[in-house]
Amino acid sequence: MESLQGKLLVASPALEDPNFVRTVTLMVRHDDDGALGLVVNRPTRTSLADVWDRIADTPCRQSPLLHDGGPCEGPLMLLHRGEGHADHEILPGIYFTADRANVRPLVAGDEAIKPFVGYAGWSSGQIEEELGTGSWLVIDARADLVFDADGTTWGRLAERLAPELLYPDVPADLFPTDPSLN
Repeated sequence: MESLQGKLLVASPALEDPNFVRTVTLMVRHDDDGALGLVVNRPTRTSLADVWDRIADTPCRQSPLLHDGGPCEGPLMLLHRGEGHADHEILPGIYFTADRANVRPLVAGDEAIKPFVGYAGWSSGQIEEELGTGSWLVIDARADLVFDADGTTWGRLAERLAPELLYPDVPADLFPTDPSLN
């Protein structure tokens, strides 16, 4: 099994699970025991500052929007770019933490963070099965795709990776090389 850690899973247009329709998920961990990912393109309307005083007694200098990381409940989780206070490095320049001792100084500091409530979890072999059914398109993650993801990210990536899935009635040879120029 090749690890998907550091990859983005782009939901196939055929994926009907409401938890993952039109999502882009960063694979934080993937090994023989299963996988953990964070949906990077589902911001909520609630900022971290709005809820911080309910979960901690330390200062909050950051107020990015919380992101709905997936259907599984878990602690507040952060993606960030600095090696300090990281639980582990997902790929060069992208770090993950859920450890409260690491979350607090990141929230109180100046380093840009992307906070998540919830996560996507898969048992051993489950993500491989979903890949086999064509539920996901896989692409290498980059910091800009992770930290700048918004409501348009899924459409841009899906159109680039598999336009024939978005427009099944259009022959593949009629697709422009760069659909954004169309």
